[in-house]
Amino acid sequence: MKWMLCLWLGLSVPCLAQMRQMDNGFKIKPAPSLTFKSLNRGTISLSQYKGKVIILNYFATWCPPCRREFPDLMALQKAYPQKVQVVALSLDDTVDPVRSFIKSVNFPVVWVGDNRSAMVGPIRGIPTTYVIDANFVLAYAKSGYLTSDELKQLVVRFSKPYIVSS
Repeated sequence: MKWMLCLWLGLSVPCLAQMRQMDNGFKIKPAPSLTFKSLNRGTISLSQYKGKVIILNYFATWCPPCRREFPDLMALQKAYPQKVQVVALSLDDTVDPVRSFIKSVNFPVVWVGDNRSAMVGPIRGIPTTYVIDANFVLAYAKSGYLTSDELKQLVVRFSKPYIVSS
């Protein structure tokens, strides 16, 4: 049924991405070109990572599953530096606990605070992960802890650019 909709819409990129999506009715859409001031990497823009899988991880330092997920995110960034870019976005009330938590993190960490413009979608719980695929399409969302294997599967699944033929 989705393939018929894709034909009807003229094989647009978001439609092809819709066929790749999975989690609980999440709506595929072009990724936003957000710019952030990270705590450890200076100013970053999501668009500077086009061509890579971008893992946006919303977390808080007081959240046990978030803390458990961080070493896996660091390992993922180290294992696939050419394919993936992790960006963590802290939902902590203040920046101080975030600064001490991220001392050896190998990816950008942004303190969101009350800046709701840093949200690419709803946060129903933490951790929440959004994935922007290699075509710069917001293609996946999940609330809850992701295992190391699940993170690797996301990189494999969303790292292959697809071609839209005319």
